[in-house]
Amino acid sequence: MANNIYDPSGLTIQTNGFMYGHAGYASTNGFAANAYVYGMQNIANILWFDANFPLGTSKFKPFVKLQGGSESNAGSAVIGKIDSSVFGVQAGVNLTPRFSLTAGYDGIPLHTDRVTLPAGYTCPAGATAGAGVIAVNSQLTTASLPYFLPNGGTGNCSMNANGTANLYDGGWASPYTDSYGIDPLFTTPTTVGMVDRRSPGNAVTARITYTNPTKQFTSYVSRTYFDYSTPAYVQSTYETDIDALYYFKPISTGPYRGLLFHYAMRFRRRAGLLPTMAYRN
Repeated sequence: MANNIYDPSGLTIQTNGFMYGHAGYASTNGFAANAYVYGMQNIANILWFDANFPLGTSKFKPFVKLQGGSESNAGSAVIGKIDSSVFGVQAGVNLTPRFSLTAGYDGIPLHTDRVTLPAGYTCPAGATAGAGVIAVNSQLTTASLPYFLPNGGTGNCSMNANGTANLYDGGWASPYTDSYGIDPLFTTPTTVGMVDRRSPGNAVTARITYTNPTKQFTSYVSRTYFDYSTPAYVQSTYETDIDALYYFKPISTGPYRGLLFHYAMRFRRRAGLLPTMAYRN
């Protein structure tokens, strides 16, 4: 739960369940399309689609994929107002029998709401840490600020001369992938993407992959750029991923593919109000 959602009991908020529906189509030439509906009781309703378009049968195997969806809060909206949409496109091609290249884009539009902040909530100004991000004084808070707001440092507020606040939201709420980096966006790397940041923004990514003749060894390098800028302040994030995967037996058609060794390096840099850099392997 975000700290702007007030729960006087301090207990887990219960909801009544989950609804899911899926319809799909696949043709013999590789075209495939899917439509999904998700209903998370008292949280959000989601409509989602994706499609894959092979572009001919040449040895380069070019393709284009599309994805998109719309999401809004449902019922009692226990995590606040949700109003989000996303659209993405991905294209790929085999440069040689061993090397392939893919590139993708996802966009989540920014929304702005003008509100009067409840007691206990402030929007700090200036150039200090925390500026442009809703702050909560737990000793004074007696009510929720019922909005699904970005986290991770995205600027989510600014003050007006009349004392009202602008809230910058529009992020995608995904209770079952939040904080795990496993959402289906084309641009989500292995650490943190737009869904985990609960943030609107734009992202582009590119990856080059090498696979050896026996398919035992695969290595890829990818670079992803995120733009999380809002009227509160400008912020961008860059991530470079380097991965190497090795199976200890040739890949076959059976379910067992042998012991896997996977080595990964992650280079991440955040630019904006508070630039930081982190390395992980």
